[in-house]
Amino acid sequence: MQRAGQFLVEPSEFLGWFNALGIVAVGVMLFTLFNLRENYLLRLSPGVTEEKFVTGLGVGGALSIVSTLLLTTTSLMFFGTVVELTGEDVNQDRARVAGIDQNRYQSTRPNTALVHVGARGLGAASKNKAGQVAIVVGILLLVVGAGYAFTVLKLGFWGGFAAMSAGVALPEELTKAAAGLLVLYMIFDTKSLSEIQFRRAVLAAFGIAGLGFGAGEALKYFGAYAHEDAGPFLYVVRAVWCVTLHGAWTLIVGAMLATSLPQDPKTLENKKADTFFMLLLASVPTAIAHGLYNTCCEHGEVLLWVVGGLSIFVAMAAIEGFLEEKSQEPQPEQQPS
Repeated sequence: MQRAGQFLVEPSEFLGWFNALGIVAVGVMLFTLFNLRENYLLRLSPGVTEEKFVTGLGVGGALSIVSTLLLTTTSLMFFGTVVELTGEDVNQDRARVAGIDQNRYQSTRPNTALVHVGARGLGAASKNKAGQVAIVVGILLLVVGAGYAFTVLKLGFWGGFAAMSAGVALPEELTKAAAGLLVLYMIFDTKSLSEIQFRRAVLAAFGIAGLGFGAGEALKYFGAYAHEDAGPFLYVVRAVWCVTLHGAWTLIVGAMLATSLPQDPKTLENKKADTFFMLLLASVPTAIAHGLYNTCCEHGEVLLWVVGGLSIFVAMAAIEGFLEEKSQEPQPEQQPS
């Protein structure tokens, strides 16, 4: 969440949390996850059994983390070019914690012939939906790549906010949303649900995917904290606050999509492009909130608690709003006795 390159590490580093504080923090995190399931997710959908919940956490978290890793790693090819074009100084400490090795990602000049060929290809691709998705994905890589690189430049608060939103928050929120979609159709028999039950299931599935991502990220941070001799407060904040925040942001995306997604997953086969654009647009507001939160963390601003608190409040309000739909369901007419 706070560090752009949090997953650009050796897999063995995820086991760094295996110490006294780390084990306690994992226990606190698990308590938080199952407490959220009992108090919120089960209210949305009683079908979220412990088995389905754990499956959703694993699938959603793994897919989100791997997707974000691939996207941010691909975007690193633009790091050297962005630094060279801007001429800005690099924050060496920030580059280190972001996982960016400047000797590895050198700037490269684009080949002019390839640029012309690419331009002709864009014109042809834009004539169909699959081509449009490819173009948007390419633009996303450029935006994320530039944003990721800008996070290590000395740009001030608002410049850092723009970089964090584009280079870190957007890929995370988009991939968590995609994971939420998978969890929805994987653990729920959506076709057997009523419309109201389906909308609530959307919220539950997206919330589970977000919590899964937050849990995976927390394990990485617990390992980092062990090397930094961090105190118990940071462990608790990561285990409770940050995991809940990830779930809240993704649940908000689900709330925005709840009335747009089809109950029959087969319908998505012919609407893949439309679904992609829906996920992208719905992820933008939470990416902005996420980016602002990260920037406040970087600059030590107390506003981070306000941004995080408002995000959780909005998620809770969405849950309550969808639960209130029950009172609006038409009541069956009573037959005269």
